[in-house]
Parts: sequence; structure tokens; C-alpha cells
Amino acid sequence: LTKTLQNFAQSLRSVWANPVVVRDLRVKMRGSKTYWSQAFYLGILSLLAITGYSSTLGHNGGRDGSFDVVSMQSQLTGFYYFIFVTLATLLCLIAPSLTASAITSERQRLTLDLLITTPLTYTQILFGKLISSTAFIALLLALSLPASVLCILLGGATLGQVFQVYLLLAVDEIGRAHV
Repeated sequence: LTKTLQNFAQSLRSVWANPVVVRDLRVKMRGSKTYWSQAFYLGILSLLAITGYSSTLGHNGGRDGSFDVVSMQSQLTGFYYFIFVTLATLLCLIAPSLTASAITSERQRLTLDLLITTPLTYTQILFGKLISSTAFIALLLALSLPASVLCILLGGATLGQVFQVYLLLAVDEIGRAHV
């Protein structure tokens, strides 16, 4: 078992030691465009969360002003579904554009010829581009954690449900990025 874990750790280190991954992540995170796009992503997600929360909980009381706990819980569960459908939709729109622009951005910056002349194989270059795009998608998933915590704190979902949805989103986006 320890030999298997050591081999896994070695292969994981080799993935992150790929110079294309390191360079792409440095280039992406140095520019102000990345921070503005993250702020825009969080703004859209926050606006949709506030809108979804207000529309989901808009009918929380009865006609006589009474408060029904059962209907409130079902409305909070609806808010949970709204948050994660919104998150999945945003990621489905963002992930293809990140991976599609991985190689074309090198061509636009006139660095594709330099990248091809490196001793890296085409597979290493492509794999490095895909890993850096996947890492950026993982960053966007991490940025959406406050909306998920809001669902947990309000009682619309449990920690296990949120973990399952994030795992599903991560696997889906990794698959979407590598297609």
C-alpha cells in the first residue's frame, strides 16, 4: 500500500512539475484580467443567489401572518437546488472557453513557436494546458463555497449533500474541460 501511495505521489508531483502548468498558472494569475473575471463571476453568482433567495422565500407566511416551518424547509431546499443549478450553468459556460483558448492564446501572444521548440512533447504541452485550465475551474469552484455554506447555514442542505454536488460538479467540469 505504501508503494502504491508513493507512486501516486510521484505521478502527482510530475503533473505539477510540468513547466507548461507552472507557466500558465503564473501567467493567468499575474494579470488583472483574471481578478476582474473572478470578481464578475462572484458578482453574477451573488446576484443570482440573492434573487433566488428572495424569490424562493417570498411566500414564507400564510394569509394570517403565521409561519409554517415545513413549507419554509421545502423552500430552503428549493434555494439549495437553485444555487447549484446556477453554479453548474455558470461553470458549463466558462469551462469550454477556458480550454478552447488554451492553445489559441499562445498563438495570439506569438509564443506558440517557442513552446513547440522546447524539449517537451506535444502530449506534455497539451496535458499541461488542460491541467492549468482544470486548476482554474477548481479555483472557481472554491470561490463559490460561500454560497454553498449559506445553503448549509440556512438549513436547505446538509454538508454531505453539498459535498456530493461539488464532487459531481468537479468530475463533470474536468470531463468537460478534457473533451
